[in-house]
Amino acid sequence: MRARNPMLIAALAALVTIPACVRTSEPQVVKPRTDGPRRAIKRPPPERPLSRRAKQAFRKVRADLRRTLAEVSKRGGRWKPAECAKVARAFGRLARENAREARAVAQAQFNRGVAWSRCGEHKRARAAYEASLKAVRTYAPALVNLAQLDARAGRRAAAFAGFMKAFRADPDNLDVNYNLAVVFQRRARGRDVAPPALVKYWEGLRFKPESAFDLAELHLRMVMARASAGKTLRHATLNLKAYSLLALLYFERSTRRKHASKLMLAKLVLKEALKVLERPDVKGRFCRSPARPRPVDRAVAVLRNITGLIPVSYT
Repeated sequence: MRARNPMLIAALAALVTIPACVRTSEPQVVKPRTDGPRRAIKRPPPERPLSRRAKQAFRKVRADLRRTLAEVSKRGGRWKPAECAKVARAFGRLARENAREARAVAQAQFNRGVAWSRCGEHKRARAAYEASLKAVRTYAPALVNLAQLDARAGRRAAAFAGFMKAFRADPDNLDVNYNLAVVFQRRARGRDVAPPALVKYWEGLRFKPESAFDLAELHLRMVMARASAGKTLRHATLNLKAYSLLALLYFERSTRRKHASKLMLAKLVLKEALKVLERPDVKGRFCRSPARPRPVDRAVAVLRNITGLIPVSYT
């Protein structure tokens, strides 16, 4: 997740032109109420790979659902209740058939939760994510999606705690890092304080964050570095979202703190982001259907909104 990530800056729609193929909506804002736990973050040991039997089971389920997923794709990712139930049943059956392999159960229950989420069945989705964590308590994708459900319900402290648990479980997870960046980008607007646990983690990597602004920048740069190396549309989408948020972070700092250098950085980030749209794996793959925008379409819309807010020209 993919799990849906809480997006930002719909308020900018009033300032600039939005591409005709996308409608933006008000984001779910996650603002932590505390500085977070102080316990040091340690990189977890490598995960055990799935067994051959479990891999074959997942391949069979994907093959069985190929036609259903193709129909969903034709509708721009819009799911029907019957399709959500069908996919959820398939992965629930897979979890039962591989009950002796915890990793397979966690992955299957996670996919089951995602299927229910697609149709807004958040209670069923939560139950599936909790079943995933019962099998593997540090399964980061399930932790991220549970935190996003808490954010959607307005439980901000629980959401922040969930993202921190996910970061401890998998510090390299792109969705975890992006969501934490959203948290600290919001926090940098007010009480600009960094949680001690995250400060200590980054200090171990020879960085010295002193504020929420510094943490948001670090998490976004990590997402950009890893997503840029990916070749899938999902990686490109995350990359565009990270570029957009980083440009907004610099722009807000330049206007609030009167830092002219940050405005220059915002412009440089936008120039690099616009180059992403010209990549072979991205070009021509967005805004195909105005009536059915996808995550990449929304990411492009946000990027263009910010481009209208922060002129790229230096003159």
